[in-house]
Amino acid sequence: MTNDAALVEQLMRDFRQAELGAADRAMLEYAAKLTQEPWNMVERDVVVLREAGFSDEAILDINQVTGYYAFVNRLADGLGVGLEGMWEREKGPLNEEEMRIEAAEMRDAAEILALQKTAFQSEAALWDDYTIPPLTQTLEELSEDFRRQVYLKAVVRGQIIGSVRGYVQDGTCYVGRLIVHPDHQKRGIGAGLMHAIEGLFDGVSRYEIFTGEKSQRNMHLYQRLGYSIFQTRRLTDKVTLVYMEKQGRA
Repeated sequence: MTNDAALVEQLMRDFRQAELGAADRAMLEYAAKLTQEPWNMVERDVVVLREAGFSDEAILDINQVTGYYAFVNRLADGLGVGLEGMWEREKGPLNEEEMRIEAAEMRDAAEILALQKTAFQSEAALWDDYTIPPLTQTLEELSEDFRRQVYLKAVVRGQIIGSVRGYVQDGTCYVGRLIVHPDHQKRGIGAGLMHAIEGLFDGVSRYEIFTGEKSQRNMHLYQRLGYSIFQTRRLTDKVTLVYMEKQGRA
């Protein structure tokens, strides 16, 4: 426990920027990975905790506390339980001083892939299909996309919380994989990324994007930004894609 209010505030915002000892940092990295990308957990994650000085009993405590909070949060989410006031205050729109949108680099690929697999969990749940391409894409495949497309990232306190990609072919800007971390949704980040990628390819004749037919929130955002549906295509027995377009300035 600590009476350092400034440290508590920093830990709530981004523990990676806080002044912590090696053991505390290793513990929080483990908890963050187990919470955000549990499918990537491996034995090495436990070994790192041992190397940081934690006993097996302490590691079990860390694992159980992290798992318990994830379990309770899923219960609350599933029952529509609202957040306490102290958390609601964190959910306002982000301004330019809090968030920056900039070009992503190849070194960001692993972090963007992890974010992508976190963000698309809700999409997979809609379709009851966890084999959709965003969840099965490998780091090698994403790295190849980096060589052929432009990636933008939204960064808050050193952490990538959103991303979008795009490329131009025959006068059309194809926009794809708009993602925002679930903890930061409904704060204008998705719209900000869309405006940024469109501005980067300002001279095209049209923009095109697609989403799942059941993804009403995505379609509402794109329609609000001026996109309209022009085509649907069945991807699998469970998944149907909706293609949307918007005229450019060219």
